Amino acid sequence: MRDTHFLNPLLDVALLVGSLLLVFHRTAPLGIIVFAPMFLVFFGFHVFLNGTWLVGTVELASLLGLAWAYRRAFVPLWNYQ
Repeated sequence: MRDTHFLNPLLDVALLVGSLLLVFHRTAPLGIIVFAPMFLVFFGFHVFLNGTWLVGTVELASLLGLAWAYRRAFVPLWNYQ
């Protein structure tokens, strides 16, 4: 993946978009959804490959804290009819 030079720019764009979405209160839940897959990969990397479980846990806890703060915005995702 490193030789293709594809993954890092894609990750950079996703992190930039997620960060910009978090800036505004209206789009913050979408920013959390954009960040969720990346933070899970970061957590898995830190815990299973790097052995620095504290860093991965802090990253995941920060995302879960944001998700908890905006939990009312996620209710329509579970009540689809």
